[in-house]
Order: sequence, then structure tokens, then C-alpha cells
Amino acid sequence: MKKIFGFTLAEVLITLGIIGVVAALTIPSLISKYQEQQYINSLKVAYSTLDQAVHMAVNEYGTVDQWNVQRDAQGGAIIVDNLLPFIKSVKLCQRSSRGTNKCFATSYKGLDGSDFLQNQTPGKSFNLPNGISFHVYSLYSGCNTDSRSLCAYIITDINGQKGPNVLGKDTFYFVLLRDKISPIGKKRVQDIQYSDCYPFESNCLTGDGIGCAAWVLFNGNMDYLHCDDLSWDGKTKCK
Repeated sequence: MKKIFGFTLAEVLITLGIIGVVAALTIPSLISKYQEQQYINSLKVAYSTLDQAVHMAVNEYGTVDQWNVQRDAQGGAIIVDNLLPFIKSVKLCQRSSRGTNKCFATSYKGLDGSDFLQNQTPGKSFNLPNGISFHVYSLYSGCNTDSRSLCAYIITDINGQKGPNVLGKDTFYFVLLRDKISPIGKKRVQDIQYSDCYPFESNCLTGDGIGCAAWVLFNGNMDYLHCDDLSWDGKTKCK
């Protein structure tokens, strides 16, 4: 048998085969983990951007319930107009002739595979130079009457129109209260940075994934995509 640098050709081929199998098993997982970390980092940027803008707008104009936000299509526009002076390099999103938002995908899925969101929600949208898109809409009059002070929903797609366009992966929800922004999540957590996350019917660990923003920001992972034995009060990571 011919030898190559002291090894037979068969030994070299077997070694290369083993390396190929190991690479095939590990590289997809590494790529997936890297992508998830990019999503997590982008969501943190989105939250920080909104949080700073809301606090500065409240200092300038008063709490959101004083902004004359109504339960109509103009409510989101009023909110965005008050936030934009405090966010750098913003580009407003236009709508197509069919009424779809050009900064967002045509439709979105929930983590459970459900058809969750269509791209015709009333309101106003903008995006950042890094590709993060925001859509603000107010469909509730509770900003002035509800003790929970819910003024608007804010959807963020952290990579714009790019896929996968799934809640809990690249698309997340916040709520705008009278004086702050809060990530939606089932658990009310007492944490300096992500205090009093807004409770919702979904806690991210079940259902469509609308409550995943709080989980990702507070726990720093997207492990709910990989194991089903997590809980807010117990195991928060797969390993």
C-alpha cells in the first residue's frame, strides 16, 4: 500500500472520512448557535434604542397618555413622531399600493406554525441602518383609562424582511406603557434592567411565541427552540 507522509492511503481516507462526519454533525449546530446569538444581540439593541427614546420623549413631552394617542390608525403615527427625534438615522417605512409595509415581510408565523401576523396592520413604521425594523400601532384606548396603562404595541423584526419571519426567532413584541417600554412575557420579573415585563397569554414556552422578548432579554438565550422542559422559575437553559 502506498504511503503518504508515513500513512497509507487507506488511513488517510478513513481519517478524512471521520473528519467529514464530525464536521457534518457539528457545523450546522455551530452556525445555528451563532445565528441565535446574533438575534439576541440585535434584540438587545432594539430594546435599548426604544428604551432610551421613550425615556427622552417622556422627559420632553410628558407621559404617553398626554400625547393624545387614540384608538385609531393615527395613534401609532403620533407615537412614532414623538420618538423619532431621539433615535439617530431613522428611515420611515413606506407602504406599497396594496397597503403592505415595505420594511416587513408579507406575513409571519408563530412558533407553533400558526399564521400570526399579516403585513397590513395600521400604524407607522421605521427602521435603523442596521436593518432592525419597528412598527408601532395603538388599537386600545387603555392608555388613558386602563390601570395597566397599555398605550401601544411595538413589533420589531430584527433583520427586516429577511427570514425566517417567525415570532420568537427574529420577530418580537414590546408594549409601550405611559412612561416606559416593556418586553412582553408571562413572568413578571424584578430586575433592574428588565423590570416588570408585561404579562401576556403566551409565556414563550408554549403557543405562538408572542411572549419571547422578555425571555430572551432576561435569560439571554433562545433555548426554548431546543428543549421543552424550561420554566421561568426553574430550568432556564437546555444545559
